[in-house]
Amino acid sequence: MVLGGQSYAHKPLTQHAVVQAAIALDSIEALLQRIAGDWDHRVRHGPLWAAVILAAKQHAVESAQQVVNLALEIAGAASLSKKNELERLYRDVRAGGASAECTRQL
Repeated sequence: MVLGGQSYAHKPLTQHAVVQAAIALDSIEALLQRIAGDWDHRVRHGPLWAAVILAAKQHAVESAQQVVNLALEIAGAASLSKKNELERLYRDVRAGGASAECTRQL
């Protein structure tokens, strides 16, 4: 037995990937909470509001792509099956990236 009866969860590379994904998700949440707080407290970003919001979206999309890519690495090729939730998440984050790319070109 290659894993000695243990799951892949006990492998250091798997644990590292999970931690990277958790950090990326935490960074999305922290940034969105800060911006929502700024909006709620009427912080004056003036003409920079659009840039602040677009930067947050860009960060969220890129981080979500990183998280899904890490999940795909952990789960393997079977995760691209139509029966697997990761397949839908993969498509969804790719769509977010397409709109982010359009925004970047503006």
